[in-house]
Amino acid sequence: MEFYCNTNFYGHQCYGVEAASRYYFGKHAADLNVEEAAVLVGISNSPSAYDPVAHPKASLEKRNDVLKSMNEIGELSDEDYEKALSKPLTVVKQESEGTDENYQSSYAIHCAALELLKKDGFEFRYTFEDKDDYNSYMERYTTAYTEKSDLIRAGGFKIYTSLDSSLQDMLQADIDQGCPPTPSCRTMEVCPPGRRRYRGQPVQLRGGHRRRQGKRGPVQPCLFKRQAAGKHH
Repeated sequence: MEFYCNTNFYGHQCYGVEAASRYYFGKHAADLNVEEAAVLVGISNSPSAYDPVAHPKASLEKRNDVLKSMNEIGELSDEDYEKALSKPLTVVKQESEGTDENYQSSYAIHCAALELLKKDGFEFRYTFEDKDDYNSYMERYTTAYTEKSDLIRAGGFKIYTSLDSSLQDMLQADIDQGCPPTPSCRTMEVCPPGRRRYRGQPVQLRGGHRRRQGKRGPVQPCLFKRQAAGKHH
C-alpha cells in the first residue's frame, strides 16, 4: 500500500500522494485534512474522471462517497463526517518550479500524444452537428489527450522528430532582430505540418511575433524540409 500511494498517478503530472498534495492543496500530505485526503483517494480511482480541476462536480461527489465509506466503517465519526461533508472543494493548483520544456519539446510531445491516441483508436472529428456535440467531443478529446501527454512526460518514451535545434536558433534570432516585441507586432500561430501548400516535416517552429507591413503576407513560423524516409533529427 505504501508503494502504491507513493507511485500512483493522480493527474497533472503528479505521481504519489505527496506530489498530488502539493499540487492540489499546496501542502504536504501529512498536513491534509480528512476532506482533502478523501479527494486524493477519489482521484486514484480515475485521475481523468475525478480530476478536481477539470471535473470539480464529479470530484466532489466522489469525495463525499469516500467520506461516507469512512463513516460507515467507523473511521470517521458522524460529527466529523457531517463537518467534512459541508466543506467546499477547494484546489490551489500549485505548479512545480520551472520546466525544461520549450517550443520544440512541447510540440514533439503534442505530436506523440496524438499518435498514441491514434493507436488507441480515438476517433478524431473536425465537423459537428451543434455546440453540444462539439462540447461533448472536446470533453472526450481533452481527457484522452491529457492522459497521453501526462504519460509521455512521466518518462519511458523515445520521441524521434525532424525538428532541428540549430535551425530553430537561427529562426529565433532572425525574428527577434526583425520583429521586436512592440505594440506594432502581434502574436502569430505555429502552422502545423500538412497545412498550406507544404508537404514535408517541420524542422523549426516559432510562436512569437509578426509585424504588419502593408499588404505583405504573414511571416511563416514554420520552415519545412523534405526528409528521406526513416530519417530523423
